[in-house]
Amino acid sequence: VFSVPGRTGDSKGWLRHNWAIGLNRLASYKNVESVEATLDNSFLDLYSNYLNHYDMGRTDALNSYNRDLISLVEMGAITFDDSLAGNIMQGEEIDHRNVITQSGKVKELTLSYGTNFSDVLYFGIAAGFPVYSFNYNETHEETGDTRKYSNELDVSTKGQGINFKVGLIAKPIHFLRVGASIETPTTVILKDKYNILHTGDSYTEHPFNGYDGYFEYSLVSPGRLTSSLAFVFGRKGLFSIDYEIKDYGNMQFISQTFDTEEFIEVNSDINELFGRTNTIRMGGEYR
Repeated sequence: VFSVPGRTGDSKGWLRHNWAIGLNRLASYKNVESVEATLDNSFLDLYSNYLNHYDMGRTDALNSYNRDLISLVEMGAITFDDSLAGNIMQGEEIDHRNVITQSGKVKELTLSYGTNFSDVLYFGIAAGFPVYSFNYNETHEETGDTRKYSNELDVSTKGQGINFKVGLIAKPIHFLRVGASIETPTTVILKDKYNILHTGDSYTEHPFNGYDGYFEYSLVSPGRLTSSLAFVFGRKGLFSIDYEIKDYGNMQFISQTFDTEEFIEVNSDINELFGRTNTIRMGGEYR
């Protein structure tokens, strides 16, 4: 924090100027989920179903076929719709294990300025630069009497954003404080890097890992408008009330990699399911 006082002896006008730089951790999270079960089917059955219904847009299913994890089943005069099946342990009991690990954090660098006019009006402005990081890993393993298969998805998301905040507090009379603040929507540019890894039996030494890719997009989070009122009872205590408005329906995703129509349905759902919130906070202190 850097502070510059006004002219010595002044009790009117701009009495003090303050600049500050801060780094705050806004969020930190880690979560691990694990599920195990013994079933008589395989995850590869899902890929087989995609191809049997001509869903050639599923790259994961096509690559499983190319790696011989899915193959044709010879059953005489069989139609194509029934001819592809998972190539592991048909009819056997399979031990499934699925582990999901998620971790991440949000930090924000702030640059702020505040000033005081005649001890009656206090004004502040700040620029925030949030930094986001998130990691997601999901591993699915299947083990049977004769063969095994695993599928791993790894996603890393990083991004930076910007927002601005402006606020003021007025002291019209000695026991009353009136305040208001505006926080602009935060615009964040995010980049997802992903990799999908398939392995199965003899392919463990040379696993298919050609799923590397990335996806860039922007997220605009809602702004916030706050008004406040406080009563100060000398040295005895105080009472304050805040009223906040925030419209979550204004959130939207914007694709930076593909056509902007990529998120039309998502943004429509956000607008339909989310709306404006009105929050009232009250508090007091007495001593």
